[in-house]
Amino acid sequence: MAVQEKFANEMLTDDELDNVAGGGTRQTCGDNDFLQSFGYSHYEGDYGWDVSWGKASDSVDKGWSEAGITCVTKFGCPDNLYFINGNQISRKEAFAHVLRQKGYSENAIANYNYDQWKGSF
Repeated sequence: MAVQEKFANEMLTDDELDNVAGGGTRQTCGDNDFLQSFGYSHYEGDYGWDVSWGKASDSVDKGWSEAGITCVTKFGCPDNLYFINGNQISRKEAFAHVLRQKGYSENAIANYNYDQWKGSF
């Protein structure tokens, strides 16, 4: 479908909005996958998270907490919020914090493929 046709209807699906804005369930799903790859999150549920959002969100928030980051995941919000010692940081800074904990060099962190994880940075 051409872009003009989609905007002519002025309607986007939730999945299309997630692709545009990131955050919300899509960002939390990406956070879960990232955290699992480093042993911090243990949520193995279905990605139909609208049904099991509370369990998935709690697991991801707990995983970030284990990494020293406070994360606020909010269903329907465009972006999750990340904090270290009460100071808000970006999602990319949160990921870099985990990479540092896992021994990645600053050069490796600078060249890391953040886009492999769902959600916007």
